Amino acid sequence: MSDTAASLSATSAMPAPHSDVGRRVRDRLLAALFEHDLQNAWEALMRCGWEVEAQDRVRSAWLPCLAGCEELRERGRPMPRESVLLRCVQDHVRGELGRLPPEVRPLWVVPATHADDAMAHLTAAILSQRGRIARPWLWHPLPRTAPYLTVGDRPPAGIDAFLHAGHVTLHAHDVFWDVTRLVDGPLALDGLHTGSRRLRAQRAGQEASADNRS
Repeated sequence: MSDTAASLSATSAMPAPHSDVGRRVRDRLLAALFEHDLQNAWEALMRCGWEVEAQDRVRSAWLPCLAGCEELRERGRPMPRESVLLRCVQDHVRGELGRLPPEVRPLWVVPATHADDAMAHLTAAILSQRGRIARPWLWHPLPRTAPYLTVGDRPPAGIDAFLHAGHVTLHAHDVFWDVTRLVDGPLALDGLHTGSRRLRAQRAGQEASADNRS
């Protein structure tokens, strides 16, 4: 990995691509992000779609792009016109999701804010690749009859603990899951159900306490 790519340390530590071409694409992308080179970053995303196998694109470019942009923001060096790159990732992932078989009851992935739309698409793609069919939910209100996951800096207001399966952030967090657990963690998919059961138990305990006080 190049020195400039390695400078985005948190993003560089995420699960690496499986293929040589994927690793070259990721290195080029991270170097471009670090140097604020929009053209080369965009070209790396295009190259990912053309040259990298579908199962390796998340690790090669889609996830590094989102995580790298967030890491730059946290350092006070936001990527100029990052919305162009995030939209590019979202459009690519939407196309890949559209080629999957239809699912009557997917796990919905809800962005905490409109700025998290690309992450919602990406998370849905990661889960679908790992066998838990998911789709982004981009409407209001939140789902009322189906399970859902939220993504972003923190969960949005109004979540239902009986339906909410958990919350995912891009980088490591003390409370919430980070997305690498979904990409590479052996307990990633089980964690969705564990989180759901924990939230339901907390909600049931709160209701029981309220009943006892009444």
